[in-house]
Amino acid sequence: MINKKKFEVTHISKDSLRNKFLQIRESIPKSQITNLNVKLYQNLKQIIDFKNITRISTYMAKDNEVQTDLLIKDALDQDITIIIPVLKPNHQLCFTEINQFTTFHHNKLGILEPTKDCINYTSGIDVDLVIVPGIVWNHSGYRIGYGSGYYDKYINLLNKNINIVGLSYEFQIFTNIPIEKYDMSVNKLVTENQIIYCKR
Repeated sequence: MINKKKFEVTHISKDSLRNKFLQIRESIPKSQITNLNVKLYQNLKQIIDFKNITRISTYMAKDNEVQTDLLIKDALDQDITIIIPVLKPNHQLCFTEINQFTTFHHNKLGILEPTKDCINYTSGIDVDLVIVPGIVWNHSGYRIGYGSGYYDKYINLLNKNINIVGLSYEFQIFTNIPIEKYDMSVNKLVTENQIIYCKR
């Protein structure tokens, strides 16, 4: 694992942290990632009231990213609408609904998204719960993603009452994340060990 003390004594750029934590994440065996995800989802379920939710915005995990398949399955089984982000050719972030019959393919970034015949564009704003991925997080709910800024712009559009939850492995939490003007935080951060309540 990473020697965090070595990094926390000096300023580290977002790019350096992103690259370092991606290396760490992708070096972990799949069996260990699976175990971490099972534990993490048990914690996530503690803060989700499925009975009072109708629409969830989440993501399709890539490589060793925190998985969302258990959440998606449970939600669809309870007739909750699931929407996920997709990129249009002009790099505009849009959202589409998915269901048990949706077929997927890998886009140019290696992320699963619905095939063209299954795309059903919808609003990403009218939701009850938003699940956010990240590569590095701090305890205040700020994150480093892949660098495109899509999620910061998305969170900025959401109503303040919407529950926005970040998913992170414990080893991805790091104190000295550079925070910039347009960075947005989540309400809660869930790991395999804890639920962190953040101010937004």
